[in-house]
Amino acid sequence: MMHFADTFADGSHFTRRHWLLILVVTLVGAAAGGAMGWLLAPAPEYLATATVRLQSAFLSDSSQVVHDGQASEGLSPLGAVFSLAIAEEAARRLNMVPAIGDPDMRKAAPYLGVIQRLRQHIETRAVPGGVVITASSDRPDSAASMANTVADAYHIERKRWRDQRWVEGKRLIEAQLVGAEQRLGEAEQDLREFQEREGPVLYAEEAKATLDSINWLEREQEELQRTKAEAGRLEETQKLRGAQAQEAVLVKQLARARERYARLPKAAAQVARLERGIKVEAEAYERLKAQSDRHVLFGAQQQGEQIDIEPAVAPAGPRTPLCLRWWLVGGGMVGLSLGLVGAFWRETRATSLRTIDGVQVSLNLPVLGVLPRYRERALRQRVAERLPASLTPEGLAVISKLFPLGSPESPQAEGIRAVQANLEFAAGDPLPKVLTVTSVGVGEGKTLTAVNLAVSLAQEGRRVLLVDADLRRPTVHERLGLARDPGLADVLGGSVPWRSAVQSVADLLLGSLGIDPVMRAPRLDNLSILPAGSQAGSSQPMSSAKLTALLKEMREAYDLVLLDTPAILPILDAVRMSAKADGTILVFQGGKGGFPALKRAKFLLDHARAKVLGLVLTNVGPEVLPETGAYGSDSQ
Repeated sequence: MMHFADTFADGSHFTRRHWLLILVVTLVGAAAGGAMGWLLAPAPEYLATATVRLQSAFLSDSSQVVHDGQASEGLSPLGAVFSLAIAEEAARRLNMVPAIGDPDMRKAAPYLGVIQRLRQHIETRAVPGGVVITASSDRPDSAASMANTVADAYHIERKRWRDQRWVEGKRLIEAQLVGAEQRLGEAEQDLREFQEREGPVLYAEEAKATLDSINWLEREQEELQRTKAEAGRLEETQKLRGAQAQEAVLVKQLARARERYARLPKAAAQVARLERGIKVEAEAYERLKAQSDRHVLFGAQQQGEQIDIEPAVAPAGPRTPLCLRWWLVGGGMVGLSLGLVGAFWRETRATSLRTIDGVQVSLNLPVLGVLPRYRERALRQRVAERLPASLTPEGLAVISKLFPLGSPESPQAEGIRAVQANLEFAAGDPLPKVLTVTSVGVGEGKTLTAVNLAVSLAQEGRRVLLVDADLRRPTVHERLGLARDPGLADVLGGSVPWRSAVQSVADLLLGSLGIDPVMRAPRLDNLSILPAGSQAGSSQPMSSAKLTALLKEMREAYDLVLLDTPAILPILDAVRMSAKADGTILVFQGGKGGFPALKRAKFLLDHARAKVLGLVLTNVGPEVLPETGAYGSDSQ
């Protein structure tokens, strides 16, 4: 439950610290999403629908006309709408093309291109008793106008086509009637001339009957052949055998009829053929006459055909509405995500007053001080101007990072003195005998803080022992220009007494610093150093009884023992030693691991029951220095 409360509080503080960044990036993302939606969205498409309904059929089976001996049904409503004539009439009514009578100009590419573009915006669908016309446009009024105009053009073109087809059918039937009447008259004339030439003809009635019988038998034979073909296709064996038997009988009957017809006198056979021709032509004439009567009747009926048009109305909205809402929401979500990422990046990269406040509120941990950001080359140049020219490059590299010695008036030296002063307020008087200096991660300025704090405390008159307890990555000896061994690892290993391994101001004089910087520094003889030693360390000696006994002896010999321990998160040496010390100083560089890592380090120290006196922030911009110079303001 406490873990959830801490997590919620951290999130609340994080949001309050970066609310402006998150809000601005979210709004920018929403605006960008809306702009993208507006730019990428297709043009709005409006649809309008008109319906043309027919109250009677256009053509029936009885009104079919004959073209070259074949029946042709009337044009369907859907086919009429797709025709070029309908589109051309609609284009003229919409003033898309001028009224041109010249056929060649109407076949020109620009003229036909306009009509084809109109047809691309028209869709038709056949329904029972009519057709539905749908027009699309980028404007609602234009879509409705196009649909209604096409419906009107359909009505006009349909009536024109209907009348034209009726007139053409009437002309064709009349021409066929004239031909049939002429052929009938010629057949009758041939019979009269033959009778006048031959006179009375015997057996004429018998020849006529025989010829009718032959014609009937031939028709029956054709029907049986069709039946045989159908039975063979369907594999109906019984039906096929029956048809074959009937055909055999018909063949015999047809042979006898033809034989009987051949024995008749030629004159009788000729009379029979002529009379048969007259009968055929008369039947054809009667059929055409009946068809002409039906066509006239249909012409009267279709004049009463009614076409009802349900007009289209302007649509209220486009077919695909512009969904800016979703673009805005999507852009806002992306902006919110980027805002949170940016805020987290700022949280981990920036050490500012808001970060310090967040540390103190979230961890209930005072900020002892800050070490300002600096440029090493510029710092060396300033130190070189103060010290003699005889200083070696190695000595310059060492003393430039010893702020109380090399640049006592620099912001870095002031930061160390602020840490010292705030430490006294935090720990009380007197100071704890044994202090550990540790950090959250590697490379956050832990050793730099420990060495400079030890020098500053020694200059204040305290007898200080600085111990390099970071056996895995020892750097205290490099910071002070001393030899690495013998040291703590050798002492814990039992190869040398700890007092013999301690180095003093004499070793500093003989080291990389040289004589002049050491002699210029006041009270530096109060500083003693125990390097890490040459032996490789492990985590086992840090928890041994030897370390406890060693710290007890050091506590009695010095005013303050300052342990430079490893970083907390990589290994547990610092946690073990902090549990044995009287207090712990935690060093944190905001751009390294961020607040989650800092909270984890604080949790480990608290779990080991180590007393964390406060936090030192390193690599901090100079803009926060005026607000963090005193302990009182930091600890509130």
